[in-house]
Amino acid sequence: MRRHKQVAGIDRSFFCVCSGPIGRNMTMSKPTYYTYKTAPESPALQGLGISTRQLQRAVQLGRLTYIKPGAQVLFSDDHLRDWIERSTVSAVR
Repeated sequence: MRRHKQVAGIDRSFFCVCSGPIGRNMTMSKPTYYTYKTAPESPALQGLGISTRQLQRAVQLGRLTYIKPGAQVLFSDDHLRDWIERSTVSAVR
């Protein structure tokens, strides 16, 4: 097992992403982006009953992160999951 140097008390092995060789055997998954129209059917929102209008309102209020290449508004799965997590209310006893 390889030992990693500690920098400012932090174990650098935490920052290792890949232990194998980088090259032709590694594949990068292509991220999926959704529009206002397609986002409600995304895996992150599927079954929650989120409408296009709710997404538009969340963007207007600055609650939902998005990517804007030109005039188009796009959402990644991470954006949608993060929004749902931040919208979750914990029960109080």
